[in-house]
Formats: sequence, structure tokens, C-alpha cells
Amino acid sequence: MLAFRIVITAVLACLLAGCTPPRRYTSAPMTTYDRHTQYAVEDRKNGFVLTVSYSRFQLLPEAGPVAAACKRALTALGQAIAEQRGRPIEPIEERDIRLSFDHNAYTGMTFCSAQARAKWKGSK
Repeated sequence: MLAFRIVITAVLACLLAGCTPPRRYTSAPMTTYDRHTQYAVEDRKNGFVLTVSYSRFQLLPEAGPVAAACKRALTALGQAIAEQRGRPIEPIEERDIRLSFDHNAYTGMTFCSAQARAKWKGSK
């Protein structure tokens, strides 16, 4: 009976550990972009900070493809927001993107958070 309780406790601990969300880089309200992506924009005097939350189902978790999709969403949204505001931005370099991700083994969802600062062209 004790062995059974230990096994159940271990399984529950593993399931709960798999529920840890990725680091949240902002407390700003998120806007839905598509079924996988939400984003938040925080204005700064020489540009804006963009935070993206990306998630999708993966039976077998692969961090690489999710991280790549998360970064693509961030850079594409950065360009779209800049165009919408009528001001070009400097290219968002991959090295400037903060990234965090996790996989929930219980639901099969992989989550990613990314954040980068977009600077207006010509600003210091």
C-alpha cells in the first residue's frame, strides 16, 4: 500500500511539474493575433516593447520548432505594428529576443513567451 501511494504521489508531482507556464515578460493585457498567438505592446519613447505568447499542441514536444515559430511571430508582429503606426523600425535581431518555453505533458500543449524591444529607425 505504501508503494502504491509513493507511485501515485510521484505521478501527480510529474503532472503538476508539467503545468508550469513559461516566464511571463509583461503584465500588460494581451491581444489575440491568431489561434496560436497573443501579444502585448508597451510604448517607449524611441519605439516599443513587444511581448508574444505562442502555444500549440505537440504530442511529442519539440522546443526548436516552437521557439522558431514564436520568434517569427514576434518579428512579423513587430513589422506589422510599425507599418500600422507609419514608422519603420530597426530589424529585431535574434540575439535581442528573450525567450522562455515549456511543455505541459498532461495536455500536450507547448508554450512559448518571447519579448524584444523594437526601435524606431534613426532613434538613439
